[in-house]
Amino acid sequence: MDNAILVKYRSMLAMAALMGAAMVAYAQQSSERPRALFAPCALLETSSADELEWWERLTHVLTLDVAPYDCGAPIARLIVQPSFDPEWAVSVYHPADNECRVILVVAETNVSYANQEVVHGIGGLSRHPAKVAATADTAPISCDIADRVGLVWGSTLNRLVRPKAADPMLVDGTSYTATRFTEHNGYVCGRVGSPPQGSPADRLNALGAALADYVRADKPNRPKIVKRIRLLAEQERKSRTDESQ
Repeated sequence: MDNAILVKYRSMLAMAALMGAAMVAYAQQSSERPRALFAPCALLETSSADELEWWERLTHVLTLDVAPYDCGAPIARLIVQPSFDPEWAVSVYHPADNECRVILVVAETNVSYANQEVVHGIGGLSRHPAKVAATADTAPISCDIADRVGLVWGSTLNRLVRPKAADPMLVDGTSYTATRFTEHNGYVCGRVGSPPQGSPADRLNALGAALADYVRADKPNRPKIVKRIRLLAEQERKSRTDESQ
């Protein structure tokens, strides 16, 4: 990937989902009505130095060390941040050579907690980055399926809705950041916490989980997971068609 694009993408990842802690704090003050759509990721200008550093550490573990940037930016990526379990990211690539693939990266431990320290009874970001390893697994996938997934990401991220004070959400400790890059539209990033079952955001997260299962599966079991991925993508396409009518 072009260095300028890579730098821009790293900056985008660093700013993506910077509202994680704020979302939890906001949810604690709100009623239990979760958001159904992704919200735009936070902007660099609104982020503190600690927030930027924390996200640099997370994306360093999940993407920058292991993701193969030689195959371009992902046409679909989901970063999942559980409250206590290790964070993970699944990415779909459609490089110029048409050797499409899905890559799953899983941290060995929760990066957030690993980078916390308590000083004088107050918790905060540790002075030095914690050494957290990650495992990366890759699986080839047909470019037809990859492009279908990319279209789901595109349609979802084209409907970002900014959160409002009167639009409370429920967060159970897991937040999701979805990103996509295309030459035509550039980078798009959305974020949501614990969307209601069956909502547009939940459907995208379910597709991300299916992609992760696909990478984890043995080769003989992958075809049936591809069917599930295709079904989820088709259901989402039909849902968007129905919603637009």
